[in-house]
Amino acid sequence: MHILYQTTCLVNGKKYIGVHNGSNELYLGSGDALKNAIKRYGRKKFVRETLFEFATEEEAYAKEAEIVTEEIVKDPTYYNINVGGHRPPNATGRKIEDTSAYSKANKKKWSDPEYRERASASMSKAWKRTDERLEQLRTMNIGRKLTADHTQKLHEGRRKSAQVWTITDGDQTWSMSIREFSEMTNSSEGSIRQCVRLRGRYRHWFFTR
Repeated sequence: MHILYQTTCLVNGKKYIGVHNGSNELYLGSGDALKNAIKRYGRKKFVRETLFEFATEEEAYAKEAEIVTEEIVKDPTYYNINVGGHRPPNATGRKIEDTSAYSKANKKKWSDPEYRERASASMSKAWKRTDERLEQLRTMNIGRKLTADHTQKLHEGRRKSAQVWTITDGDQTWSMSIREFSEMTNSSEGSIRQCVRLRGRYRHWFFTR
């Protein structure tokens, strides 16, 4: 069995759509943008739901091609950076070290000033937020029905974000949520949560409840 799934970030609502064989319930996706977001916010800030189930891999990728279009790739509310319907390189049996040639070729392209200028102009145009685009982003999830499990996880994520901590730094003490602290110090909320979970502190600040 293969599934078409959607992974949602509980922090910013951004989504990622992909195909998986369904063998690993903890699998969230392999896209580079998604993996970077998971590193930033932590795995607990993401939830995966199954959109469709298929008997074969080919059927799953065919459905992905229908859904993950250029519009989705250009949509800033999605982590997808490539259109659907294509298996990742390693899914074809190619060894990881074989991808080094692609990496070198990509670096060579970006070292060309003309290529960088063209690519930058193209991305700026694709991500430009016109009034029409902003209205689309505002209304795209209106009427969308979430599963009970998804709703519960969203509530849990928001509840944890709002938990108040006692934060000390020498002579100073604050009572605030980690989100408020990250905004006050202009620091990554995901990094703070990870440090607090592992060591009970972030840099020279100590966190207690």
